[in-house]
Amino acid sequence: HSVVDLTALRNDFSFTNSGTVTAGASGMAVDAHQNSNIRFTNGGTISGKSVLGGGNNTIALSGNTSDIATGHGDNTIEMLGKAVTGILTAGNGNNTVTLNGGTKLQTGTVGNGQNNVILKNVSEAQSDALFGNLKAGSGKQDALTLQGKASHYVLQDSSKISGFEKLNIEEGRFELRNTDITLNELTADDGITVKQGGELFINQNKADTFAHQLQGDGLVTTSTAGQAFDFNNKSAAFAGDNFTGTLRLTNGTFDIAGDNTRALQKSRLDIGDKSVATVRAGVGTQS
Repeated sequence: HSVVDLTALRNDFSFTNSGTVTAGASGMAVDAHQNSNIRFTNGGTISGKSVLGGGNNTIALSGNTSDIATGHGDNTIEMLGKAVTGILTAGNGNNTVTLNGGTKLQTGTVGNGQNNVILKNVSEAQSDALFGNLKAGSGKQDALTLQGKASHYVLQDSSKISGFEKLNIEEGRFELRNTDITLNELTADDGITVKQGGELFINQNKADTFAHQLQGDGLVTTSTAGQAFDFNNKSAAFAGDNFTGTLRLTNGTFDIAGDNTRALQKSRLDIGDKSVATVRAGVGTQS
């Protein structure tokens, strides 16, 4: 039995909670598993499981939600304000999940499909608490997207993100701090896209060899503790055809030769503070 049973209602309805619903850690708090196309809003506290059916559900969470799951469909889910969610599970489909800065999600899972998880208006200080783990299903072109001109998301643990094919940096700075992001790069649409107004910040305490498919017209900044930054062969070939932005070197070295030259065929090199770029004999000149 559930505390709130909505299964007798017809589809396409709204449910709003601003109070407290308590069913215990493993109990059913809100049961709408037979219903579809639900507009579900929680600004209060729901302890226990909330289960929604299939279809295109719209979920807005600004309170405390311990465990919420949807059926299959194109669900739209947003965490707002100071929302805290323990477990968020979306079924198969093209789900869109937005995590705003200041919210906290412990575990998020989206099913098979073309999913988009958006990190929005998040500060450096909010990064670590924004989510514990994000996992995408076996569908193709699952994307992690950064939005917000002042956003600065910092990833320090690669194990927090799995199952995604794409990182889209639409706005703000996405920092890889002493780690990398794991992406399933199987097609030409996969990998890291840095749009104008976006920045990928590769911040490492050692030498780094970039191995992702890179495209877009934004900014890539590197800081490698005075050590070398390089592209590997596959990444260089892809970037040379698809990256038209700027590579800004800071606090590191860069050989303008071989794969590195190939990678910069359509982009601009900015040699910044505490950086040395070396032009090898026969390669040409760099201003």
